[in-house]
Amino acid sequence: MKARLAHLTGGRTGESAVIWKSCAMLGRSSQADVRFDPDGDRMVAGRHAALTWHDGVWTIRDLGSANGTFVDGSRAHGETALRDGSIIQLGRDGPQVRFSVIREAGAPEPVRIVDVDAMDDPDAFRTVPHTPVILTRPDRDEPHPVPVRGGIRRPVVALAVLVAALGGISLARAGPDNSPEALRQSLVIRADSVFAALDAIPPSDAVMLSAIAETESRVARMRARVRTALPDPVALTRLRDSLDALAARQRRLAGVAALDVPGIVRGGAAAIGIVEARLADGQRITATAYAARGADGRVRFVTGAPAIAALPGSAALRLLLRDDSTGIPMRVVSRQERRHISVLAPAAGDHAADAAVGRRAPFPSAGEAVLLVDATPAPDRTRFVQTRTSATAVVSLQHGVARLEQLGVDAAPGSAVFDRHGAMVGLVLPESEGFGVRAVPVTDLVDPRDGRAGG
Repeated sequence: MKARLAHLTGGRTGESAVIWKSCAMLGRSSQADVRFDPDGDRMVAGRHAALTWHDGVWTIRDLGSANGTFVDGSRAHGETALRDGSIIQLGRDGPQVRFSVIREAGAPEPVRIVDVDAMDDPDAFRTVPHTPVILTRPDRDEPHPVPVRGGIRRPVVALAVLVAALGGISLARAGPDNSPEALRQSLVIRADSVFAALDAIPPSDAVMLSAIAETESRVARMRARVRTALPDPVALTRLRDSLDALAARQRRLAGVAALDVPGIVRGGAAAIGIVEARLADGQRITATAYAARGADGRVRFVTGAPAIAALPGSAALRLLLRDDSTGIPMRVVSRQERRHISVLAPAAGDHAADAAVGRRAPFPSAGEAVLLVDATPAPDRTRFVQTRTSATAVVSLQHGVARLEQLGVDAAPGSAVFDRHGAMVGLVLPESEGFGVRAVPVTDLVDPRDGRAGG
């Protein structure tokens, strides 16, 4: 089922775009499927919203944009269904587009044939979700159909393994032969291997689907550049380094797709508490605190709430855990006011909080997948906290600060970083934004050997 977006206002008024994929990204980014004016449509984020066709229904989902997405005048929350003729607005005062369905009665399911040995079009190798793709080579008689998207399927995985094996053989053969042409051929096969591995990743939601499609497009463009590059060893080596970076991103995406998000949230629930501060004037402040175990085996609670970091020393603190109505008296053992980080410990040797968290967990190494959990006190006490999650991956860990790759939803300052086992391992810093999400490992904060942690 195709759809059309007609620009009613904004920098592209009068233009229209046909959506021929099951998931399309809207935004000002050059990678967007429906691109808005990068200069005139400033209310639109680079990756603003995703349009998805699933189970016979078109829906739109905001990708964590600052200005929001609106459908027929109402702000979209989660997956919002669209009707034929719906008006979509990106940002309260942003550009509007009219959504319409293109119905093609009796049209056969589209099949694309891609010659992988003579492909110069950078977009030719970009897989269309739910569209069969047939890879052919001129020297072979019969094409081999490859089903794509909608979950891991054995033929796709088999293709990924086969192409990866061929890529390894080619690279091994290229060893003795250092000619530019041998390097070029090895890079072409390597690009095919990375693309096949990307295609085998099951997209868990529209955000992941967009990230996978974007990376596939970059790999396809890289493959085209390799095929047309001059036989210069230096230039080809630079392309190899770029391809290595895309291969590393493919591995991170695969790790994120494999995360058991509900399981991690369930496993980490016991490590989430609410710290309550009562001031001398009777005012009460509540914030979320996350438990982590230090090198001495004892538990500290870490919070990224600015209000807690700015409290006077006379403020009375208590920690409420799930199903706990009395609370544990707490004290502040260290602060980093610029980062809004506070580390709390029981005030009078009360170690009842130790049961809230299991092992001491180091921060995951580069390439591993993690989950960002933004928990806030819930208005309904029976729910305790309400959470927002976002799967991401570690890019690097240097000088006690981790840089994470962000997928779609912006990280809220003070969010917790949980590893795949449900242990809280870090805290998102307030200066994080966009791709450059930064987090500080909690082991640097709660370890009593560190002078900043105290206690």
